Amino acid sequence: MAGDNSANEHKERVIRLKQEIKRLQHAVKQINAELPTEREFSKATTMLDSLEQKTGLDIDKIKTLATDSTAEYKLINTDLEVTGKFDDLKQFITDIENSPRPITLRKLSINLPKLNRRTVKSSIGLEIICQKD
Repeated sequence: MAGDNSANEHKERVIRLKQEIKRLQHAVKQINAELPTEREFSKATTMLDSLEQKTGLDIDKIKTLATDSTAEYKLINTDLEVTGKFDDLKQFITDIENSPRPITLRKLSINLPKLNRRTVKSSIGLEIICQKD
């Protein structure tokens, strides 16, 4: 009898694990559907241009830096130099955080020019995840 309970518990555990594997596989498919490929990386920069127009922040410079890779994914480090009002910068960062694309804010520095305290100059470091082509 004790062996039957142990066998049943084992079968139930295997069933639960198989269901969890299916759930995780589905989640990975959903994530991959949102990730641009390396060829589609320009979509991420297009999104930055759209945010620039939406928020009123000026992107003065975009620089793509060295990348890191895994077997399936590529992490593209991008540095931005921006100018605008502090509230525009705050909205820009909020919109990046709420983006459907997996983008990580790596660094943020804010400088207040002495002559115009209403305008901020900022450096923003982003990490954008892409699927390898």
